[in-house]
Amino acid sequence: MFPSLPIKLRRTIPDGYLFKILNGLVFLSTIAAISLDYWGCHELYEVFKPLTTVLITLIPTLYGWRAPKMYWFLTVAGLLLCLIGYIFLLDGENFVLASFLTAHILFTVSFVSVDKVKHYVKAAE
Repeated sequence: MFPSLPIKLRRTIPDGYLFKILNGLVFLSTIAAISLDYWGCHELYEVFKPLTTVLITLIPTLYGWRAPKMYWFLTVAGLLLCLIGYIFLLDGENFVLASFLTAHILFTVSFVSVDKVKHYVKAAE
């Protein structure tokens, strides 16, 4: 599976089944949030909307260890800011726009920090 890693570290890496289960939970939580919003069950919608974002944030948190550190950190930080934005959006606070704007700036910086994207941006100039 990961031959270059020490045995102790290989045992702590989540299995592929956990990744599939986590993606399935994201899918089910998303369908539940959309359906509950459509049916007007706002109390449960307010639970499933942030839950979906938490589950999405868990994917790069658990499996992003192979990505470049800056890319991983900025992506997870952006997802956490999105979670904060969704929570404040449910309460009707004005902090929402600043949270989402900062998250999208972090996403942009993280995507540009990947070498392949830098190469394509330089080639386009």
